[in-house]
Amino acid sequence: MVSTHASFALHEPLDGEKLAEFRSTLRDSVEAGVRDVTIDLDGLTRLDNGVIATLLFSLRTLRERGGKVSLSVVRKSVLETLRITGLDRIFAMAHA
Repeated sequence: MVSTHASFALHEPLDGEKLAEFRSTLRDSVEAGVRDVTIDLDGLTRLDNGVIATLLFSLRTLRERGGKVSLSVVRKSVLETLRITGLDRIFAMAHA
């Protein structure tokens, strides 16, 4: 039986190839039955456009299947970016 929860961690340096690999892994997990995902952003010092797009892809992918995405964040710089962009209002936030 496949667990319905999965955790992922993003770490710098992140490039387009690593983000595409993450999206592919997430998609495979969702196809296998995962519906609750936690993404740990503690390995990032900032959120660039590619990371934000990947987070939104994750949210859309899970919501389409009745799932949810939570973000685990402790860095103030990352939290501030989430607040400024309004993403803190659409993602469940888990402050470690």
